[in-house]
Amino acid sequence: MQSERGNQDEVQKCQRYPTVWEIDHQYMLKVYESLEDLKRNAQILTILSEYGAPVARIIKNPVQGDHAIADQKYWLLTTKLPGSNMTDVRAPGM
Repeated sequence: MQSERGNQDEVQKCQRYPTVWEIDHQYMLKVYESLEDLKRNAQILTILSEYGAPVARIIKNPVQGDHAIADQKYWLLTTKLPGSNMTDVRAPGM
């Protein structure tokens, strides 16, 4: 099966956290054990977006909506925001 990408290089994947993968430097794929957790986070992203906050946009799944279900896990695909994240914002010595 040939994708929209044609014969280009394979999709680039990089695991950023135990439950998050970066896809082609454009998307973030997040896995959840709990559907309730996924729905809560999707709702937070939606509300923040409605208020104009710079948040990742959820990529809709044409079959299941905001998420996909596979391997008894729940998956959420979002756009990747530009820039980098801060993993520890505490001042030294805190």
